[in-house]
Amino acid sequence: MMGYDAWGDGEAVASYLDRCRRSPKYQKGCWYVLDIDQQPVSSLLVHDFQEWGGLPARGIGSIATNPDNRRKGHGHRIVELAIDALSMEEQVRIFILYSDINPRFYENMGFVVAPQQYQKTSGSTLMLKTLPEFDKALIEENKHRFPSYF
Repeated sequence: MMGYDAWGDGEAVASYLDRCRRSPKYQKGCWYVLDIDQQPVSSLLVHDFQEWGGLPARGIGSIATNPDNRRKGHGHRIVELAIDALSMEEQVRIFILYSDINPRFYENMGFVVAPQQYQKTSGSTLMLKTLPEFDKALIEENKHRFPSYF
């Protein structure tokens, strides 16, 4: 239900939940959930985009925070925790996301707006982050791998 207000489009709750449960995208990804006092406050979905030039790449999507817990830093926190975990556990060095909100939110975490020629979806901004620092050559070399909105 975390993203219902953003993605439910007035759909009945039961129908929305059923659609989410059957979604191939949601079934294939790996969910991360931030709990505070044993209550889920924020979540995101990580997609495996295999390797780009020998480096693991992951997509971060479906980022949502419960309405009652917004503007408290939980969205930033879950993205940072996921990046930290993936970079340590899987040596992920390339992160991709599509921002449906003001890109500054993600720029504050080191994401960079992809050049205009790589933008594939109107209404969403393709953003990239490479570790340990932004690697423009790596991005250019793998531009054919940019996924459509996920």
